[in-house]
Amino acid sequence: TFNRHFFSEYVDDDRYAELLHDAPISLVMVDIDDFYQVNDRFGHTEGDRVLQSVAELIRREVRKLDMVVRYGGDEIIIIMPETNEGQAATVMERLRSKFEAWTPELEGLNLSISFGVASWDPSEKETLLEVVDKADQFMYHRRQEQVHDRRARKQAIIGGPQRGSGSES
Repeated sequence: TFNRHFFSEYVDDDRYAELLHDAPISLVMVDIDDFYQVNDRFGHTEGDRVLQSVAELIRREVRKLDMVVRYGGDEIIIIMPETNEGQAATVMERLRSKFEAWTPELEGLNLSISFGVASWDPSEKETLLEVVDKADQFMYHRRQEQVHDRRARKQAIIGGPQRGSGSES
């Protein structure tokens, strides 16, 4: 799993900009809800182990081309090059299902996870960092909306660039 510093360097790299020139990219923001309770109850060493386990679970479900990055504290971002919004939604459903079935090895620990997805379109003027902010907002919005509904908190909220009305049919 990469870290936020790597992510920032990678996004600023000219070679990465070339990769994004012709293909969509989806970003998935993943947050482990109420993760501070893991550290409070079991300690930071166990908290780190849980974060590593979650990152590994995610890594197993995405392509080798995709990048899993620890973005901050308990936030993980998945960078999905050449992936549109619909494709990302399919991956999110698979991740949600795997996470629901996953059981941490700590007695009495039940975790939920929130996802937010935003897609970057090469025809749009947005920067990749603006898309990261959107994914984060979608994730936060979903978590706040469903704070009492554990199952819904594990589901993804999908959003992407607004489509213009000038499209031809």
